[in-house]
Amino acid sequence: MTDGAVRSLHVAQTFGLYDAEGRTGHIAPLAARLAAQGNEVSVVAAAYPPYSEPGVAKVGESESAFPVTFLRSGFRYRTMTINPGARSLFSQQVTGVDVVHIHGLYDLLGPAAATACRHWRVPYVVETMGMFRPVAGGRVRKWLFMRLFGRAMMRGAARFVVTSGREADDLINGGIQADRVIVRHNGIEPVAAQAQAATGAGSAFRAAHGLGTDAPFVLFLGRISPVKNIELLLAAFERSSVRDATLVIAGPAEGSKYLGRLREIVRSSQPGDRVKFVGPIYGEDKAVALSESALLVLPSSNENFGTVALEAMAVGTPVVVTETCGVAEHVLGCKNPDAKNPNETGGLVVGLNADDMRAAMDSVLSDEALRAELASGAKAIAARLTWDEAARLTTDMYKQVLKS
Repeated sequence: MTDGAVRSLHVAQTFGLYDAEGRTGHIAPLAARLAAQGNEVSVVAAAYPPYSEPGVAKVGESESAFPVTFLRSGFRYRTMTINPGARSLFSQQVTGVDVVHIHGLYDLLGPAAATACRHWRVPYVVETMGMFRPVAGGRVRKWLFMRLFGRAMMRGAARFVVTSGREADDLINGGIQADRVIVRHNGIEPVAAQAQAATGAGSAFRAAHGLGTDAPFVLFLGRISPVKNIELLLAAFERSSVRDATLVIAGPAEGSKYLGRLREIVRSSQPGDRVKFVGPIYGEDKAVALSESALLVLPSSNENFGTVALEAMAVGTPVVVTETCGVAEHVLGCKNPDAKNPNETGGLVVGLNADDMRAAMDSVLSDEALRAELASGAKAIAARLTWDEAARLTTDMYKQVLKS
């Protein structure tokens, strides 16, 4: 560990193998960059039986690898678990670090870690991950959780980490002091090299999903979940005037009910034969889909960030995102005074209605000059939003906490 380095313990309900829906996918790249910059990093998460024994794992093969401890779960309700060994583990581990970083709300590991921190007087920060303002189901359960566990954790937090100005406003409007809220963007992993590594990968992807060789396709990539508001995208696509385009919906389904509802909408729609559900895609397939698509659309009704939009922008694919996505401020490029082009944008931001989304999609798909302009701006914007920069901002925040 180098001079001025910080020892941080990261606590999350799900991680790695157990993060089936990608909710905490930001932790591994952030922790790896923190370690690469000379900091000491470790992670604690829950193991969901019967998939594996608890223990310590290493993420990555480089010097930036870090230990991950998986706690055995004695009981599980959805993603929430009861972990009998959590109290003793946190009592041991928090005394050996400078700061604890809790990722997410509405689980029991975060409050257990916060309790140990308060006992041993170790500062901790909470990354709310877009969960502070309840927008999905389970409002009563979430209210009860905050009454029983969450309020003490929130009161004791030295800082709250958010990934966009929109999410910061949610916390401040909810009563959190502005000086306790830190905006730190997420980063992106390079995907262009993967997409270009295999000759003919694009043709193979198109053939595998019946997309044709040259016809444009619009891509949605993410969890198939009600908060993603995919029915809005389907309505906009049905009204589109670009009749040779295909809509590809890719990602893991959060239960079968919502996916079934979307399939029913498609079956009864006019362009149903031009909508394809391809399931989860990873690695090279994901990179190829992002590179081959003419446009990525993120129609979420509430998204604290939206990393997939940046991943698309990194390979020069324009995006259309709703104004309720935190990444919208980066798509517009308006938060960076150092941009060479003050009008630099990587896509279009629209309201939560099908007409606006349809008009934006048609503009990008039918106007080659606009598409080229957005592609150029997208690459420039994405190049600035790296995990290295996110890790540097995180370390600066830790040091502020330790000085206060």
